Amino acid sequence: MGVGLCTVYNSTISGNIGGYGGGAGGCTLYNSILINNQANYDGGGANSCTFFNCFIANNTGMGGGGMYCAFYNCTITDNSMGLIGCTVRNSISWGNHTSDDFDMFGGS
Repeated sequence: MGVGLCTVYNSTISGNIGGYGGGAGGCTLYNSILINNQANYDGGGANSCTFFNCFIANNTGMGGGGMYCAFYNCTITDNSMGLIGCTVRNSISWGNHTSDDFDMFGGS
C-alpha cells in the first residue's frame, strides 16, 4: 500500500501494490492523483478512503478505482472493475472496465 490511515494533500500516489487498497487505505485525500496502483484483493486504487477534487486512473484489482470509498468532485477513469460500494457526488466516472472485459489474473 502506498499510504494508509492518513490525510493527503496535493500529492501523486503511483505504482504501489498492496493486499487491500493498493494506492491508499483508510485515508482522506485532497487535490491528489491516484494512478497505476494495484491491489491483490479489494480496491486497486483505494479501499475505505474519501476523496475531494482528485483524479483516479489506471488502477487494477477488484474495485479497481475504489472499494468502499466516497468521491466528491473527482474524475475516475480507466480502472479495472470501476467502483464497488462507493458514494460518488459531483464527479465524472467514465471508461472503467467491468468484470466482463477485464481479467485481473492475466487472461485475455
